[in-house]
Amino acid sequence: MRIHPALAMAAALAALTAACGPRPSASPAPAPSASAGMDVLADSLDPFVRGLVADGFIPGVAIAVVTRDGPAYLRGFGVRDVHTREPVTPETGFYIASSTKSFTGMLAAILDQRGVISLDAPLSRYLPELRMNAPLSADSITLRALLTHTSGLRNDAVVFRTAFSGDHDDAMLVRLLGQSTPIPRTYRYDNLGYVVAALAMERATGREWQDLLRDELFRPLGMMHTTARISEARAAGWPLASPHLTGADSVVRLTMEKQDNTMHPAGGMVTTAGDLVRWLQAQLNEGRVDGRQVVPQAVVRAAHTPHAMHTDTFYRYVRTGYGLGWQTADYEGERMVHHFGGFQGWQAHVSFLPDRGIGVVVLINDSSPIGGPAPDLIATCAYDLLLGRPGVNARYAAERERLVANAAETRQRIRADWERRAARPPTPDERKPFFAGTYENEMMGTLDVRLRDNRELWATLGNLSARLDPFTRPDALRVELLPGSGQPVLFFFRDDRTPADSANLNGMVFRRRPGG
Repeated sequence: MRIHPALAMAAALAALTAACGPRPSASPAPAPSASAGMDVLADSLDPFVRGLVADGFIPGVAIAVVTRDGPAYLRGFGVRDVHTREPVTPETGFYIASSTKSFTGMLAAILDQRGVISLDAPLSRYLPELRMNAPLSADSITLRALLTHTSGLRNDAVVFRTAFSGDHDDAMLVRLLGQSTPIPRTYRYDNLGYVVAALAMERATGREWQDLLRDELFRPLGMMHTTARISEARAAGWPLASPHLTGADSVVRLTMEKQDNTMHPAGGMVTTAGDLVRWLQAQLNEGRVDGRQVVPQAVVRAAHTPHAMHTDTFYRYVRTGYGLGWQTADYEGERMVHHFGGFQGWQAHVSFLPDRGIGVVVLINDSSPIGGPAPDLIATCAYDLLLGRPGVNARYAAERERLVANAAETRQRIRADWERRAARPPTPDERKPFFAGTYENEMMGTLDVRLRDNRELWATLGNLSARLDPFTRPDALRVELLPGSGQPVLFFFRDDRTPADSANLNGMVFRRRPGG
């Protein structure tokens, strides 16, 4: 979640209105040819997006508009990194977070069709050592339920360790999974099911999920700049974007970056807008790319078919169901299939209108409240232009006004929050050593609090590390282990002369390690 320094709001408004003005078409049209699509979008979408970048809503963005025949529009705007100022291109690598689920779901459908796994088999078939607390049982949870968010499981520890701290191995995840708590077996979106389903796929094949994605999907589809291991992209020297968060007056390049141990099956891919063209072509053509049936037609249809019905509204999309890694939705009368992604410093929009033969990819290296609406705003502007919808000018003028108002209010809130925190009295130097120590929680891991240079207290939890700042009470400190989401750590002291016995973070109690 982040923002960017707003430089000239008036220019942004003008650019937005001009960019998304009404087109001459009187009624929705079929998918345009690649050349026609490029022309209409270059004339209208380019100035809109340039305005968003110039006025500080987003640092960089890569966009692809796809038809069944290939890209109708492929562009990069802004910068990969605010320090190096290297430009974003269609071949810049972005982390796509939960948009990964569409690949993992498709992989599961492929393995199911081959008989390697069964989506309707119980989890106990693949993880026979898993023991769960009643009323939960691995005998009654299927892979299909895991992949459609209807498993009835909740386990924050597995989700946190795989996405954030990186402190895990397979044996640990199975053990922690046994401590899951039951919830209703209705649709409840989270990462857990995809992490667990991938464990089952690994057991069934004897191969790691990253290699399965590479060999079953990335390489056959010709996605040669896509990987589920960030180390591979870095070692190969791929041009990668960096994550950012925007404060009240500046854009911050985040130091918290993805590592291989936090690239997980529910959100663990780096790819490019150019590669995602081929992914959406496969969806629009029911598995065919370059005249070849790369993915079986039945597999693609199974992935797109909703297995869990639900209704909620996200932006202007009314979601109706969830397939195998794909949301189904209604976009103002158009059938839409999509999966978005978001993480600290990143956003991804990947969607398509199957009846129109059009898809859109928007990748952004920012996740601030100001830049937050940008991926969906850009995508819907592209769809509305290509569909020739009437009243586009008025619709996007209203969107523009909301974006600008939100930016001003958010920057004001950020400044006010910084001022409140800056006014807090500092932690006395003589008290700081009493906070330091190593604290453990069986589910969440090890919280290490250390005094650096006898001045600053820092907390480390797996891959995460951040400074501890004063809070509103003397026995608590504030930490941002996840950028942009500060929270208090409450320490428990027996008296004023001994170190803290434990620390409470997000309601989880970490107890001091003996001698720590």
